Amino acid sequence: MDTVDEWRFEATESMAQVREAASKFYNARVKAREFCVGDWILKNKEFKCLAHYNKLTPKWESPYKMVGVPHPGVYVLTEKCGKKLPRTFNVMHLRKCQF
Repeated sequence: MDTVDEWRFEATESMAQVREAASKFYNARVKAREFCVGDWILKNKEFKCLAHYNKLTPKWESPYKMVGVPHPGVYVLTEKCGKKLPRTFNVMHLRKCQF
């Protein structure tokens, strides 16, 4: 019975080491993206609604202005004319516009 407890302890330590190594590997490749209010941002197109999608179709939509941050990683956008978009967008679907 004593060896079973030792095996469990070793297995728990091994699992913790594997979990830590996996998170280190993932976090090394993650690019942090944060935007400030007033930045111009490109939004990823939603291709499921396009009838004529092919590999030459642009993947990013025209620049939008970022006007609010309700939660970290969530952004409110407006069009150039000032019209607010009907929903918020996650940082995964946005990138900064380079003028």
